[in-house]
Amino acid sequence: FKELYEGKIKITPPFRQSYETAVLFADISGFTSLSESLAAYDPDRGHELLHKHLNQYFVRIIRVIGSQGGDIFKFAGDAMIVLWPRPKKNENADTLRTLVQRAGQCAMQIKAQCQGFKIDLKGVKKSLNVKVGIGVGKISILHLGGLFNRLEYVPTGLALAQAFQAENHADAKRDDEQVIMSPQAFDLVSDVFEAKFKNDRFACIQRCKEEIRKTSIK
Repeated sequence: FKELYEGKIKITPPFRQSYETAVLFADISGFTSLSESLAAYDPDRGHELLHKHLNQYFVRIIRVIGSQGGDIFKFAGDAMIVLWPRPKKNENADTLRTLVQRAGQCAMQIKAQCQGFKIDLKGVKKSLNVKVGIGVGKISILHLGGLFNRLEYVPTGLALAQAFQAENHADAKRDDEQVIMSPQAFDLVSDVFEAKFKNDRFACIQRCKEEIRKTSIK
């Protein structure tokens, strides 16, 4: 992607890139309630206040993701899709198992540092939490558009579907069910993470028994 952004590769859309990776899907819980409360608190500036507090919360999460080598692929309102790059030509690149562990460590760090983000204004006292789902496998990035030099990047694939399904099993109100891995992802790192299980063998991650060194994205 970096080479595409910098114009080092010239490819005419539409085209597709496919590779295997770990996918993390994070969804903010409490966004709708906060939005409604701020709109009632200040009809003229409610939208502005919402963006201000949401951006402050995202900054915390983004710092964690960067420290664990994740790449934020797309924001979708109050949610985000995160991928772990895996260069094909780099012999020292992380294995798929290591990428899943990095995604799991990232999710647990988000849980530890970013849950219960408080917004306290006169008449408005709310908190934001995050639910996280992790998947693994092949994804495809569709590069669409090209008109007026504008491109849209659309992710598809089983790893993404797994992450969405895993997040759907998460519960922001329960400390032990905020980070969920798909069965396929957990199978790769079952010796590293302790978990309890719920519907269809989805793993509710409780703790990491052995962390690997953090690595920021290059």
